[in-house]
Amino acid sequence: MKTKINIIVWVLMLIIGSLALSCEKKAEVPDETQLLPNATELKIKTFLGKIKQASEQKSEEMMPTEEALWNLGSAINFTRGDAAHEFANRAIDTLLVSIQPQNGMINLSSLSEVYYNIQYHLEGQLGDQRKLISTAIIPTEGKSDELELNVVTISGELGEDEDNNTGPGWYWGFNLGMCDGTYQGETDAVDV
Repeated sequence: MKTKINIIVWVLMLIIGSLALSCEKKAEVPDETQLLPNATELKIKTFLGKIKQASEQKSEEMMPTEEALWNLGSAINFTRGDAAHEFANRAIDTLLVSIQPQNGMINLSSLSEVYYNIQYHLEGQLGDQRKLISTAIIPTEGKSDELELNVVTISGELGEDEDNNTGPGWYWGFNLGMCDGTYQGETDAVDV
C-alpha cells in the first residue's frame, strides 16, 4: 500500500512539475528570417561591396544603365540617410556628374568613381552626419558618348523627434522604395 501511495505521489509530482514547466514563459527566440536583412537592404549592401571592390581593382563588370542608376541613388540614400529622425530646415543641392555607358551598360569601375565623387561632394555639404533626406539621380543628355547625371539631394538639420518613422519627416529617399524595380514610391522606403 505504501509503495502504491509513493508511486501515485511521484506520478502527481511529475504531472505538476511538467505543467509548471510548460506554463513558464519561454524565452522568445527569433526565427532565422527575422535575423536576415530584407531583400532591398541586402541588394544595396551587395552593390556597395561591388563598388568598394571596383575602386580597389579595375573591374570589367558591366551593369545595365537603369539598374546602375537606381543602385547609385539607393546606395547614397542608404549610406547618408537617417530614417529615424525628423528633419527641419531642408536644403536642396545639385551636382552634375557624367559617365560613359557602352551599349546601354555601365562599367562598375566608372560607376564606383561617380559614387565616390558624389560621396565626396556630400561630405563637403553634410559633414559626417546622416542628414540626407532624398537623392534623385536624373539622367540628362550629355556629349554623344556620355550620360550626364544631375544628382539632386535634399538634406536637413535633425529635428527634435528621434523616433519619427511614421510621420512626414521620416524620408529616406524615394529611390529606396523603388530599389526592387516596382517603383512603388516613398512609403516602401520605411521597410529598409
